[in-house]
Amino acid sequence: MTRNFNKLLSTVAMAGMLGGAGCLGGTPVNTTPPPSTTTNTGGGSAQTNPTDTTNPANATNTSSGGTTNTFSHEDDSTVDPFQVLARIQEEGPPEVATRMHSCAKMKYVTLGRLLSGVGIDPTTGSTTSAGGLYKSGAGALGKADYANRLAESVGLSTAGAVRLYDIFVAGAPAIVAAMPMQARCMVAGAPTNMFTTDGSVCTPEGITCVTGAPATQQQKDLCDSAVQSNTTDMVGTSALTVGQVVAVASLMAAAHSCE
Repeated sequence: MTRNFNKLLSTVAMAGMLGGAGCLGGTPVNTTPPPSTTTNTGGGSAQTNPTDTTNPANATNTSSGGTTNTFSHEDDSTVDPFQVLARIQEEGPPEVATRMHSCAKMKYVTLGRLLSGVGIDPTTGSTTSAGGLYKSGAGALGKADYANRLAESVGLSTAGAVRLYDIFVAGAPAIVAAMPMQARCMVAGAPTNMFTTDGSVCTPEGITCVTGAPATQQQKDLCDSAVQSNTTDMVGTSALTVGQVVAVASLMAAAHSCE
């Protein structure tokens, strides 16, 4: 590879000297214009030169490669301006949409505050509790290591996503139990419950409390489906079923990660 790189540098240097000789007034060796065809080294067939104005037929060919090795970019002349306007009105201008729709990992300390806000104590608990998983998962969750001068990671790794969901699964019973006492979840002063009295379906108010945004019908349908998918009681989870735990954990994960 080194020999090839040196050879490439020699070729570039030689081309530069030849170009310099032409600029210094030397007579060009060949003044014939370049041919209107080029050889495609990417696997496609030879294409005509779209900049060749001597032959009008060549100007109509805007492809620089074969059909199997090039990407066809969108032709701006065929874009419906009203579609562009509708997308901008929905997503915002590109400079705003890029920031708002980016997918950064939640900071470790921020996750701790989030858990505290939904009824989970992130500082105590057994190794399999939400708090214990939070404390032991600092590395997987990308916490900054100031002693070794390592900044907090900005992306959610596979290990971090798994640990985050494990925390939400382990903390689902505490979230459900604490919801009626959460002032931010109350509606007109009345407490909010995650599920109906018989526990068979999710409540829109409970979904709103968990996600922090008004519940949609699609969210409720998915939540109800998760609840009804498994009615087996989980040991030590205040009689919550597997489906109820999965529903709450999935809502938390969807709201607080990009997965």
